[in-house]
Amino acid sequence: MDDQKQEVPIDPDDESLKQILEHAESCSMKGMYEASIGWYNRALEIKENDKEILSNIGLAYLKNRNFNKAAEIFRKICIKEDYIPDKLLFYLAYTQDNLGKQQAAERYYKQYLKYFPNDLIAMNNLAVVLKRMGLFTEAEEVLESILVKDLYNRSANLNLAYIYRKTHRYEKAKGLVEKLLTVNDADTKLRVFLEEMKEEEAQTKHNKEDVYYYNALSYVKENKHKQALEELNKALQTTPKSHKIHEAFGLVYESMQEYEIAWREYEKSLSFATGNLNALDALIRIGKLLNKDKEVLSYLRKLVYESDRKEKYQDLYITELISQKAWKELERWSETFPETDYTGQAWLGYSYCMQDRMGEGITLLDYTFEYLDNLEALYQTAAWFHEGKNLKRSSEIYRFIISQWNGELKAYALLAEVLRGMEQYTQAAEVMAEAFRIQNKKG
Repeated sequence: MDDQKQEVPIDPDDESLKQILEHAESCSMKGMYEASIGWYNRALEIKENDKEILSNIGLAYLKNRNFNKAAEIFRKICIKEDYIPDKLLFYLAYTQDNLGKQQAAERYYKQYLKYFPNDLIAMNNLAVVLKRMGLFTEAEEVLESILVKDLYNRSANLNLAYIYRKTHRYEKAKGLVEKLLTVNDADTKLRVFLEEMKEEEAQTKHNKEDVYYYNALSYVKENKHKQALEELNKALQTTPKSHKIHEAFGLVYESMQEYEIAWREYEKSLSFATGNLNALDALIRIGKLLNKDKEVLSYLRKLVYESDRKEKYQDLYITELISQKAWKELERWSETFPETDYTGQAWLGYSYCMQDRMGEGITLLDYTFEYLDNLEALYQTAAWFHEGKNLKRSSEIYRFIISQWNGELKAYALLAEVLRGMEQYTQAAEVMAEAFRIQNKKG
């Protein structure tokens, strides 16, 4: 039998923590992650809630590509009151990305980088997450900051080249790849990438619609709106029903803050290509400015139910449902998640409470509240536990808010109130003192 598959024998009568941990580490080193987790869980029975043991369980789940379990462990550690930021924040961000939860990944990478600003791998991972979310400008800024620290960083150069290529800035994209080739002239992958870009650039130049479109976008970046509109009007003469051209018109008018005209142009773009995600994105963005709540909710439904951008828009969709008090729709949406997904269970519990089904709702929220990635919902949930005399859980929610939203002074005040209700007067005074320090820093 393959030695890699055999568990390391142990005397069942020997329960010393040191030996259990040695067996757990040995299993992990051999790639026997399930066995390793079993040993670590035995160690937890001896040393309950030990951070190092919990961390190793999370890492074993991560190495075994069980991202849900890994995320659950890392989150449990990172939300603790006494948690001092370390590499686990990075791992939590990484698991969220692998679970397709890009907004959560973005938040945790940014939180990690506040403490470890020179971690180039974390910066690059953040840029990749932003790129996947279509936030090219922000991703570009992160990648450029990496290149200031490490000019020839391969990942950063290639990711930035991808963004330049995607936005038809071929000269810049080619320049980055050519720079990498000066380090390794024999890199065939880089040469193939370079040739593909050259062919794509040549094809784009022969497509008049693309030429007008990207000329217009260049003018918009320079705030030359008149020239941009002239380019697009030329395109309309040959392609009057081009969704791309009307999308560009919308972008120009949005840049000019002519939001009603921009709205109409984006709607035209969508009418010519119902799956145009850029137009949908823009209609949601502008619709909020124009108070078109009904239309915004309709477009959000398309994005979370009919596109691959569910993760990017689900927080905004939830916020809109809460704003419009659409509790039944929130319940239906929550039920689309499997029961093992705590995000769905958390919002299901919240929707139940909002429909006066408090018993069912509180039962779900009791173990899933930290998956409510919405400040208003968290405050409401803490208030429900306070009203139900579960002051311990209410205090935990306020501490969670403080750990996730820096400088949220309201949470400090409410936490202090709950602590006084628990007769923990010294802790309440410390919480308020910390709030005053933060307020003084803000000026």
